Amino acid sequence: MKIHAWLRNFCSETVRQLVLVTRCQIRHQRLGKRFRCIVALPSMIFLSGCNAFQDSAKLTPDGPLLDADLPRYGLNLGGSGTWGAEQLRSNILANPGFEAVLDRTVVIVKAVDGKRIIDDTNWLARDDGFWAGGSYDIRTGISAGRGGRIVDSRKRADGFAEILLDLSAAELHPGDVVILTRSADSHPAPGWWTGKGRITNAPGDVRPGSLGRQSVRLAAAPKQPVELLHYFDNIADRAGKLLPVKGKWKLEFWARTSSPSTSLHLHFDRNGNNVFLDTEVKLEGIWHRYV
Repeated sequence: MKIHAWLRNFCSETVRQLVLVTRCQIRHQRLGKRFRCIVALPSMIFLSGCNAFQDSAKLTPDGPLLDADLPRYGLNLGGSGTWGAEQLRSNILANPGFEAVLDRTVVIVKAVDGKRIIDDTNWLARDDGFWAGGSYDIRTGISAGRGGRIVDSRKRADGFAEILLDLSAAELHPGDVVILTRSADSHPAPGWWTGKGRITNAPGDVRPGSLGRQSVRLAAAPKQPVELLHYFDNIADRAGKLLPVKGKWKLEFWARTSSPSTSLHLHFDRNGNNVFLDTEVKLEGIWHRYV
C-alpha cells in the first residue's frame, strides 16, 4: 500500500513546514496486499510524535455491568511493525509525529568504581559515547528512585559497558538495576522511508497543542520535489491479504508554509494499482489542520 504526498511550490526560493498526522480505523482483521505511503514535497515539512511505555497494571472488574453489547477489541502484546497483525492499530503509520528515536536498556550492575558502573552483560555494550547526554533511573537497592544525567559511556577492552554518571555511585551495589534512556536524532523521520529531496528534523517546531518535541522539515527547490514515504504489508508475496482498505478511514495532518502558492499532493494506493486517495491541498502560512 502506498501513500504519496507531493508539496508543489511555484516560487524561486521557499521554506515549507508541514506536520502530517494520519489516523485510520480498522474494523476487520483481514488485510490486503502491500501498501506504500509516500510524502513527496518541493519544500519543507515538519512531523512530530512520541512513544511511551508504562508499568504493567492489574485490571480488576468492579461494580455493575454497564453494557454487554460492545465491539470486539484486539490487544497487541508485542511490538509494532509494517506487516502482519503488528500493523493492526488505530493509526497504521509508525511514528506519525516524526519524533526522535528513544533508546532504552536495563543495566544490572556488575561493579561500581566512583561515578562509574559496569554492566554485567557484554552484549549490551554500545559504541563509545553512545549513552552520553542520556538519563539514568535507579530502580532497585537503597538508591531506588534516584536518577540523573549520563556523562559518558564506553565499551571496555573486556567487552563490558562502563557508564559514567553525574553523581557518585557509591550507594549502588552489584545486582542493582539501572535504566538508561537516550533520545537521538541520527536520522530524520524515524520509522519512515525517505525518497528524493532533503529532509531534516525541526526540534521545537510543533503544531498547536502538540505534546511532541519536533516535526520534520522537507526542503525542496523549484521543480525538485521532496518525498516522504511509508510502506505497509511489505511481505505481501508470502503473507497474502493483510490490510483491507474498506470501512471508515481518515487522513488527518497539520501543515504550514512560509511561501504562498504551495500545495501538498497526497497519494495512497496498493501496488500502484488500486488508488484509494489522490488529492492536492493548498497550504497556509500558519499551522492548519487538514482532514
